[in-house]
Amino acid sequence: MFDRDTEWDEIVRFARVPRSGAALGVVSGRRRLGKSFMLDALVRASGGFMFSAPEAVEADALRQYGAALGTHLGEPTPLRFDNWDEAITRTMTLAPAGPLPVVIDEFPFLARASPALPSIIQRALDPAGQRSNTQVRLLLCGSALSFMGGLLSGTAPLRGRAGLELVVRTEAGPVVLGGYPVRVASGVVNDPAAHTQHEVDVAAFGRDEQGREELLAIGEAKWNETVGVSHLQRLERICALLRSRDGIHSDRCRLLLFSGAGFTSELLATAQSDPSIQLVDLDRLYAPS
Repeated sequence: MFDRDTEWDEIVRFARVPRSGAALGVVSGRRRLGKSFMLDALVRASGGFMFSAPEAVEADALRQYGAALGTHLGEPTPLRFDNWDEAITRTMTLAPAGPLPVVIDEFPFLARASPALPSIIQRALDPAGQRSNTQVRLLLCGSALSFMGGLLSGTAPLRGRAGLELVVRTEAGPVVLGGYPVRVASGVVNDPAAHTQHEVDVAAFGRDEQGREELLAIGEAKWNETVGVSHLQRLERICALLRSRDGIHSDRCRLLLFSGAGFTSELLATAQSDPSIQLVDLDRLYAPS
């Protein structure tokens, strides 16, 4: 329907999770990738509520939110909210009969005008707030990549609160991975000599000429950290461990380094002369195909 089967399955799964209380999901990606269309279809199919945030001051945004929510509920007049505490509290009561998606599209517009809004949502999701919440599945959507990426990171109020973090992107192809992926995973690699384990953020698998599964690439992702040669050396160590194992075809394994904050000049110079090292910043991650 959307050429987004994986993303669609993820948001449907989240929207239908049968547990008490509200839950939070975050959906991000560049414009014109189908995010809003997909979320609108979800809301229409389930009878949920979707609000497309305006680029406006707080009072105007609250007025429009109250009008849209009143229309959704069939109220004869628009709902009036003096602040976002009132609006979010009312929103969390929308699903007494079972899980229901509530989408706030272009969430960064609201948060710029009302910087306290993520903290307000955090309080609504805390145990005290959950006592009066219904099964609202709140989905915050946006195209401002730096803002959306930081919404759940570091010391951000919503860190650890999301049951879904979905990035809608174009598919990585052979330029980055050196082949077409058939499976993407994450995991842990044991390092007996160093008496430790290494976490792998991304592991992309494809098929070789004989149809056997092969490891195309492993990767490390950092959002607010500048990535340098030490990160590359860590991936090189993991790759060496994997190549020493039987049953894992990893001779052509590429090393992927993702960063929202950029790369050191030394790493940039190293990657420029070695196609097996792929550096992926925000522009490359979300670039249209």
